[in-house]
Amino acid sequence: MFRLKLGLIIGGLVLAYFGVQEFRLSMGTSTEAVQVDLAALEKGEALENNHVLIGEHYADYAGCVYEYEEGNGRVTHTYYPVISENHSFFAGLGKLAEKYGNVNDAPDSEWPTIDTFKVLVKTKRFKNERSIPEGLGNEDKIQGLVINLVESMDSEEEKLIKQTFPKLSIDDVLIVEEGRKPSSALASFGMMGGGGLLSLLGLGWLVTGFSSKT
Repeated sequence: MFRLKLGLIIGGLVLAYFGVQEFRLSMGTSTEAVQVDLAALEKGEALENNHVLIGEHYADYAGCVYEYEEGNGRVTHTYYPVISENHSFFAGLGKLAEKYGNVNDAPDSEWPTIDTFKVLVKTKRFKNERSIPEGLGNEDKIQGLVINLVESMDSEEEKLIKQTFPKLSIDDVLIVEEGRKPSSALASFGMMGGGGLLSLLGLGWLVTGFSSKT
């Protein structure tokens, strides 16, 4: 019985915490995603709305990091960088094409690399390692919420990203969770209020239980 009472208190606090986080994340964010220019973000343009729609872009799946469950191998989430067609990587490819006539004729040692990027996508689209694409993929669009304010990569994921992109300043990267939308103020306050009520009920039950034994 004590565990149930404690569970109510902890569960209520957790629900209230997530309500606060959702409120912080959704404050000043539009219901409809706002189209943003990825190339402009790469040049340092500030983001004015956290609910974004990024148009045609390139996904660097070769640089992805993912978390999976041991035992069944199910991928829980994947992070991968996205870049625009104006990224310095493609400028490097253009120089190779001018030099050799065809980039495929250039030696591997001269191929440019993707050293930095501005946007990192978090997705639950891939269910296992085999379903994660390889190489550089051309994508039409992606919609999601910038979650830096309330969420970051764990230390191991961040370490792996830095190993792959040693020149990257991770603090400057925007993390966009694919498919996520802002919560309404009503939903956020509902989570906070509901969580607070659960905690109070659990606390009251715990206190009255102690009183009845004394």
